[in-house]
Amino acid sequence: MARKKTAAAKKNQAKKLHLSANRKYKDTVFRMLFADKSNLLSLYNAMSGSDYHDPSKLQIITLENAIYIGMKNDLAFVIGTNLFLYEHQSTYNPNMPLRNLFYISSEYQKMVDSNKLYSSTLLEIPAPHFVVFYNGTTKQEDSWYNYLSDSYHNFSGIPDLELKVVTLNIIQVERM
Repeated sequence: MARKKTAAAKKNQAKKLHLSANRKYKDTVFRMLFADKSNLLSLYNAMSGSDYHDPSKLQIITLENAIYIGMKNDLAFVIGTNLFLYEHQSTYNPNMPLRNLFYISSEYQKMVDSNKLYSSTLLEIPAPHFVVFYNGTTKQEDSWYNYLSDSYHNFSGIPDLELKVVTLNIIQVERM
């Protein structure tokens, strides 16, 4: 004979069955969509106003689950002599310049032969560009910049190290 569940048992079972939202799904969709070079090239063309047709011109260099350094980024790629770091955020994060500093440092370390750092020859690296695609509701502007120097404690003057990140608000707001 089956036992009837008590109200407390039913409540516990309901808690176990409760599904919580996966806050990373938007990030995962963004990463999956633009991991395809044709899609990424289309996004790059839209962002830059260029008209590239050959996806093989892109070299995707995204940090993939770099556990040993405790970070990963959404999209990183090189095209021509430029390196682009694209991030997708659904919450406002004023620390994106600092995060991008870590990402770009890691990318450059992978690109450069460390033995050549001490040579008398200048090492050329791709010029970095940092873009965040924001679809949250906290910030309402169409776009804005965040700067690494905003993080400097009690700083005034011209910073010796700067990093600028442009954030584009991609939410389409229906206007009445």
